[in-house]
Amino acid sequence: MRAVRRAMSGAAAIAAACALAACGGVAAPGTVVAGSVAAVAWEGPLTTLNPAVAAERTAGDLDVAALTRARFATVESGALVANEDFGQVTIEEESAGGLVVSYDLAEPVWSDGIALDAADLMLAWAAGSGGLRAATDVEFAAADTGLALSEEVPAYDEFARRIEVTYTEPVIDWQTAIDVAVPAHVVGQRALGIDDPMAAKTAVIEAITGRDAAALEQIAQLWNEGFAVTGKGGLVAADELTLSSGPYAIDGIQGGPDEEGQKVTLVANPRYTGTRTPAYETLVLQRDAAEDPADLGDAYDVMTVRPTGENFDAIRTLERTDHGVSITDRGELWTLLARVDGVSKLSDPAVRAVFLRAFDRTDVTSAAAGAWEDAYPAASAVLFAPGDEGYDIAQEDAGFADAFRRTGDPAEERIAAGIPENSAVCVLYDSTSAFATAAFEALRAQVAEAGWAAADCGNPDPASVVEVGGEWDVQITRLAIPATPAEIDAVWGTGGALNATGATSDARDALIDELAHTTDPYAARDTRVAIEKTIVDQMVAVPLAMDPIVALADTSLEAVLPRGGRVAPVIGTAVDWRPAGAPEPQPTEGSDEDGSLF
Repeated sequence: MRAVRRAMSGAAAIAAACALAACGGVAAPGTVVAGSVAAVAWEGPLTTLNPAVAAERTAGDLDVAALTRARFATVESGALVANEDFGQVTIEEESAGGLVVSYDLAEPVWSDGIALDAADLMLAWAAGSGGLRAATDVEFAAADTGLALSEEVPAYDEFARRIEVTYTEPVIDWQTAIDVAVPAHVVGQRALGIDDPMAAKTAVIEAITGRDAAALEQIAQLWNEGFAVTGKGGLVAADELTLSSGPYAIDGIQGGPDEEGQKVTLVANPRYTGTRTPAYETLVLQRDAAEDPADLGDAYDVMTVRPTGENFDAIRTLERTDHGVSITDRGELWTLLARVDGVSKLSDPAVRAVFLRAFDRTDVTSAAAGAWEDAYPAASAVLFAPGDEGYDIAQEDAGFADAFRRTGDPAEERIAAGIPENSAVCVLYDSTSAFATAAFEALRAQVAEAGWAAADCGNPDPASVVEVGGEWDVQITRLAIPATPAEIDAVWGTGGALNATGATSDARDALIDELAHTTDPYAARDTRVAIEKTIVDQMVAVPLAMDPIVALADTSLEAVLPRGGRVAPVIGTAVDWRPAGAPEPQPTEGSDEDGSLF
């Protein structure tokens, strides 16, 4: 018997079922298998129920948001996927001087039965745009989006659940900029002291359209701080702060963000209006950092582990006994970076080219991966993950293979370039990482054959070495595949906050700016490919492989098929999980199974 399942037995399970069906509530979706519980070993922690806040959101925050918040669109495998069950986003007008976009809700409902409408959209605009800051001096601590270029209060139709947002410039993220992260009626009730939810919605709209500084100050304070998960109990101030618009709703939070055993219980949301509804009635997310495959089938039904030499045999045994074993990633790429800021020995492009052609990246990755070699397929881009929309085009057009192809014997190339034998190159890497350490050893052995001396500059905190401008010429590190132009600029833009290589390029800076103002998805893809080419042309990065994780599922589950990326790669697919033997859900008549904008 699973320990986590025992925690959900008895009164708790009865209460959950009661809330969903026979105790006066709304019946669960027809796809839900009554009494079904999936226990998940979870990285966590859950720190906030407002996924639009600017503070760094944890993997746990993104996991829970993926299941409890519906959106106009999401990004999957580098492509935007529209969610017409939630609503439609349409460009009404576009010119070099601006953009007008309508955000038109379908008929989504919060889990308390209150409809999402123009008040929720207006609150999302006010929080994300900062458009009221100048007039009211009120600050919403929202994550940066293209809404920062919207200063004019939107036109709205309260009955049609629609707003029109005017941007002063075209923005790439116009489909996703409006993020309905929290319920406007709850914000109005708690911030403004109004009991009636519809009156609270009206008050929120009036505060925004009237630029009421006093009311907006109260609204912003609640939006910024009121949804935080705090304290040893892990509970927020009131149950209404846990409302959901997604396929699952929060039934309980046990333990605060700083507690290793934090547990979040989710139940199927009976008021969810999407066409893809879950089979599992209850999900129990139990924070557990042990990553022990032996816990599968005992403590947990689903878990995620990092591949190591120690767990290879155990996971292979699970796969051979019909357990679910899937390789995915969290959107991070193992990469070799060359420092070119004038301090490094590789700042000279000719010297750098000779060194970077002195080793075979596939052999380095293979040696570092060991028994897990198949989990580390080679990558050939730093702005696209393998399988992403545009990755194949980047491989063809950016020219990585040609740029790094050996033209002769590496030792002879070094001699021809006039580079002395045993020239030392300081290689920085995370000395606590088994993969990075093994990759360094493989790199050192290979370049030695070409007459280079790779010096061991491993450090348990390589980021601190980079931050203070410490000694290094080459770094073996993980880079996040960037999701936005701002993230590209931070790593690859001139003077970017995370630009470790020191590489500069006026052409690349201009392309990044162009990307930020491109509304057409195909044009955006091609511009991103052009940015990739500038990185290849400078020869400052050698992509190795995506950093994998392994999703494990007990034989009692089916359809645990994770997707790659930083946002909920495993938990985010829970709506598709089902108990073994349960019928496969059929798409609702008239629904679009794909939904892709492409």
